[in-house]
Amino acid sequence: MSFSASHLHSTRFLGLLLAVALGLTTCNRSPEKAVCQRFKTGHFQFRHHEQGFHFSSLIERTDSRQIERDELTGDVSTLAVKWTGDCAYDLRLISSTKPYPDSIQHMRKTVPLHTEILGGTADYYLFKCYRDNADLVITDTMWVQK
Repeated sequence: MSFSASHLHSTRFLGLLLAVALGLTTCNRSPEKAVCQRFKTGHFQFRHHEQGFHFSSLIERTDSRQIERDELTGDVSTLAVKWTGDCAYDLRLISSTKPYPDSIQHMRKTVPLHTEILGGTADYYLFKCYRDNADLVITDTMWVQK
């Protein structure tokens, strides 16, 4: 049985096309449930450094509560956690020792912070968060504390 050069070229082209299509499908998937499952509870650290602004917070999360301790000021905030999907959750402020203005306190208590886990490793996860009716979208890293 012999194959012509054009037949081999067509077969290679179809194989390459299939590989590219599978690669694009894999790249566009959200993280697997198992990846996100390990971030539902635990101890984490969030560090943000931008244009002279430094913020670092230690976080303890259970399935339904998150306690954030500001490492610079010692302020503590308690938030309700509501998982809306395998890799997505909402946060609402329950209480805080941080002296936010009343309007900010009200917004944090009534408008959820939507958070989506984009991917992760044993040491960290990447997330994107936003509030409805706000233009600000934050994409950052949450570090796992061991």
